Amino acid sequence: MNPKRSWAILLLLFSLSVCTVARADSTGIKFVGGQPFFNVPAGPVTGTAGAPGLAQSDWNNLFGNNGSANNLVNSGGQTTGIDLTWSSVDTWQALTGAPATQDAQLMNGYLDNTIQVSASGIGYGTYDVVVYFNGDTPDEDRVSQFQIGSTSIFARDNSPFSGTYIQVASTSNADLGTATPAGNYVIFHDVSGSSFTLDATPGSTLGTPRAVVNAVQIVSTPEPTSLLLSVAGLFCLAVSRRCRRQ
Repeated sequence: MNPKRSWAILLLLFSLSVCTVARADSTGIKFVGGQPFFNVPAGPVTGTAGAPGLAQSDWNNLFGNNGSANNLVNSGGQTTGIDLTWSSVDTWQALTGAPATQDAQLMNGYLDNTIQVSASGIGYGTYDVVVYFNGDTPDEDRVSQFQIGSTSIFARDNSPFSGTYIQVASTSNADLGTATPAGNYVIFHDVSGSSFTLDATPGSTLGTPRAVVNAVQIVSTPEPTSLLLSVAGLFCLAVSRRCRRQ
């Protein structure tokens, strides 16, 4: 075998193996919410759910309007060392009947009104924090202010979840009433540090002010070394093909 080709193939395999180890990881937290007097009380997510590109299994299902949980599991069912505390005024649910899908279940029960979620023990270098929201009265055009550190995203709940995830851009930084961008999830990009606190507070509305949090995901972002190795792998593949032609 051509020595150049052998070198290229070995480097390619090494690059791909390291990139596989450094792939993105995700920890999903589902606030089961609901109330026992509903005909079909809100229940846990037991399968795969989440926005496109973010869907995962092994959700951590948490009960009650406040509490704590230790050593959450990730999307592979492995313990992460992440601990969580949360508090809200109440819990509620968007559906009165049984959800048709796991995504509908994810967007069913929720923490209600003024909410705080704090995570610690995060081992990711940088990560995105995804916040899902879907309340029971979308006709009230409720605006929630989601805040981590000095960054706030304002989002409006104006339609029941129908199976389609709609992201409100992180550039939505003001409460514009019924002109506030509408959707059912937001993403805080490139958060760093071993802990963060998410605050969700009620904004403007045509009805009673309430913030909503159905679920949260902590998604690791690729490390620069992984991206460089991916580029190196593609380069090696090109070199290998060139060597075959020689």
